[in-house]
Amino acid sequence: FRDVEHYVQVVLPLFWEEVKANLQRAKDLEMGKECEHVQLSNFALHAPWIKLEFHREREACMQGSYGEHDLVLFTQGHAPQEEEVHFLGLAERTRGSSLEVVAVQGEGERLVACAKLISTRKPWRMVKVMSAMTMIREFEGLMSLHAVPLCAQIVNREEAPAKTDTGTEMQAAPAPMGFKDGQG
Repeated sequence: FRDVEHYVQVVLPLFWEEVKANLQRAKDLEMGKECEHVQLSNFALHAPWIKLEFHREREACMQGSYGEHDLVLFTQGHAPQEEEVHFLGLAERTRGSSLEVVAVQGEGERLVACAKLISTRKPWRMVKVMSAMTMIREFEGLMSLHAVPLCAQIVNREEAPAKTDTGTEMQAAPAPMGFKDGQG
């Protein structure tokens, strides 16, 4: 790679493909089939984000919890597979029966429909899709690569010092004292 920017330019599209594959896998294998009923209690606009606070029913809080950076699907349908108005949000914090979520504002048709429903404080159903913590850490690492002390070695393998020991050879451990070949 020529430099950090070139490395990021090459790796970032691959990262987004990995994110899409992880989302599809989570949707197919991890995401629940039943949605939990929640009531929107508060929202605030912080461009480009919208911060939402939902109230969960006490029984649902006892059955499952949401961690920081859990990716959550919100829908107006009864099940996540239904083609109703829906959006994805990241869980930020849980306090008692309150769940705080952040989502991206947008101008697309679906996001405008979501915004209208949010502004009228319609009830929602939600289901956890997956934890997004690993993806967020990978993205932050890629974006901060320029500050990593080993950046030159990561970006330019030709310039990295040559390794003398490849570590591919196996060496036998010394025989324990008192044992000889063929004797127990």
